[in-house]
Amino acid sequence: MSHYASEITRLRKEGKLPEALERARACHDAVPGDIHIQRAYGLVLYGILKQELEDLESLRMSRSHFAHRFELWLAEYQVFGGKERPDLLHSCMLNLALKASRSWPGFLQFARWWGPQHLRAEDREPYTPPGGKPIPSVEMRLYYAIGRGLLEQAQDADPELRRWAGEQLLAALERYPDDLWLNHYRSKWLLDQGEIDQARKCTASVVRRQRKATWPWALPGQTFEAHDSGSAITCYFHAVQLAREPMELANTRVSLARLLAQRQRFDEAAVQVHQALGYRARNGFKVPQDLQQLASSGWFRQRPDLAALPFEPDVALAAHELLRSQDDRPLVFRPGVVDHQNPHKSLAHVAFSADEGSILPYGKFAGAEQLQPGQVVEVGYVQGHKAPVCFKVSTAAEIEDFCRRMSRGGQSTRRAGIRLSEDSAGRARVHPSCPLDEASIQPIQRSDRMHCLHVQRQAGQGGLAGTQLGMSRQEVREACGRKHSGFHAKTETQGSPSARGPRQAGAAHFTCHPKCSSCSREMTTTIVDPAGNARSRMVPIRLFPERRVR
Repeated sequence: MSHYASEITRLRKEGKLPEALERARACHDAVPGDIHIQRAYGLVLYGILKQELEDLESLRMSRSHFAHRFELWLAEYQVFGGKERPDLLHSCMLNLALKASRSWPGFLQFARWWGPQHLRAEDREPYTPPGGKPIPSVEMRLYYAIGRGLLEQAQDADPELRRWAGEQLLAALERYPDDLWLNHYRSKWLLDQGEIDQARKCTASVVRRQRKATWPWALPGQTFEAHDSGSAITCYFHAVQLAREPMELANTRVSLARLLAQRQRFDEAAVQVHQALGYRARNGFKVPQDLQQLASSGWFRQRPDLAALPFEPDVALAAHELLRSQDDRPLVFRPGVVDHQNPHKSLAHVAFSADEGSILPYGKFAGAEQLQPGQVVEVGYVQGHKAPVCFKVSTAAEIEDFCRRMSRGGQSTRRAGIRLSEDSAGRARVHPSCPLDEASIQPIQRSDRMHCLHVQRQAGQGGLAGTQLGMSRQEVREACGRKHSGFHAKTETQGSPSARGPRQAGAAHFTCHPKCSSCSREMTTTIVDPAGNARSRMVPIRLFPERRVR
């Protein structure tokens, strides 16, 4: 390092930034090609920019004054800053520019000069501070800022700059096609360009990721307004349903009121106008011209009382169906059996096996509440994703490999291993493929004896025919070694088999241990009738109340 660069560095570290700047300018003019002087000069400018950014954040400097000064300082850095890149100093300057991008209209010009191709490997890695949440990488923050800057550019702005920003956004989406914010900026830009179909595809990707938030639903509404006002109204109404704060709907209510009025739905439109006016009156905001026009219309003046108007409709199912209709991704369907309905939590559960299943919330899947336990359905998934997107009732009466092989009297027979679902009549639904004869089901006697499938596996006794019977609650707890917070009583029939003997004809055997972390998913019933003939029906099986073990 030259003695000039050392002197500049000493002044900077002493906190004498004005003196260090003056010395750096003089040395750079005297020796313009000295790389050490340029680095020391750049670090002085970095310290000044960082200090002025802190002044902006602490409100010691106005945004307009900051933007003007920030532009001048970066212009001074650009004189020599492009001679050595990629470089740590170059990335540090970009980091400051990203922090200032929302208050500085010249960011896009600087980003184009800086060049995303000069990103270092470290700039592409996210950062997680100790005990904090992950922060997006410098690369992602750069693309986000380019997307925001592109949307803020006026239509008459530099066309070359807008084209460059659009190309950068496309390049980012090629690398990160599922990124939420990149798709959001891309969809809004396409909408501004009049490319409605492409904008709708990008928007659907955003809504799928944030379907419980308000802001994503307004954008697909805008894509439907021109050609399908009904779908646009559905999107806007759903945004209203999801909103937690009135400010989230400042513009959405106005757009919704306009579309409702166009379709002669004046009562619903008046509700939106009342809400939009009330929000602006409470906060002292100016009433925009389009809202003034709606408020001065004759149909609104005829409806002055908000309390007399109808409530906003619940369109959640229609909105999710609309979102699914816009999803052209290929689906993979998995067959399963509805094994439980939970009306209190508004969801149905579909079992694919003893250890796998999926939940179908009523609010997302139309018709899920009408499914019956034991009904065969097919659940659709996007390949590579875990969350279900749709379901359909299957035409199959039986699922291959859903039954387990059991030995009875030296013969191998197929019996369905299923779950029991108790209804109001105290009955249990049996899978349609289970051989069943009501006459063979014997009355179940009360029993205080228990058994646990986890204990059975530890003993290495194989299938249900070798189940260890007649254990007390204390014996189950000690043998299993797992925390059992509750039990259901085991059911027994006359002539229960021994631990090693074959299951007798006419036996209805129920193994229930819902609180055991190992065997709660293996709650099964196996019904064996003497003739082996199958027919599907509800079987009267007495289930005993749950007992808590302290």
